[in-house]
Amino acid sequence: MVHCTMRGERSLIFLGHGLTSNRTNMLAEGPEGAVLVGDDAMFATGITIRTSDSHAIIDLGTRSQVNFPAPVVIEPHVWIGQDALLMKGVTIGAGSIVAGRAVVTGDVGPRVLVAGVPARVLRENVSWSRHSRPRPDQIEAMIGALPGADSQAR
Repeated sequence: MVHCTMRGERSLIFLGHGLTSNRTNMLAEGPEGAVLVGDDAMFATGITIRTSDSHAIIDLGTRSQVNFPAPVVIEPHVWIGQDALLMKGVTIGAGSIVAGRAVVTGDVGPRVLVAGVPARVLRENVSWSRHSRPRPDQIEAMIGALPGADSQAR
């Protein structure tokens, strides 16, 4: 289940083919409020994805807003763990894994495992399979389908 909230003009939420989700909340707010999810993503329960802080922060000296909405991009074949929070302006690279309860405030490269608050890279050149014990042919098929992974996997 994905619960989508869109506020303001020109908000967009795009969900790619094959997305599975147990319970995800997405907020797309403002003219730059886009959540884009690539194909074959897997979201655990309690995920929150936000394109804004929902309230303006004003610099009193300049009398201007300092926290604008920004899109969230989740590339193909990304696994987001339970209760993770993805904040505005982040891109999660293809094949990556976001551990449970991680708070992602910056971009995550492709084929990495991130965890923590704030999220940081724990392991590089990794991806994931929907099988709990994948056979060698299933591993090869996953690698073959992952953009740019085959040349770096060996």
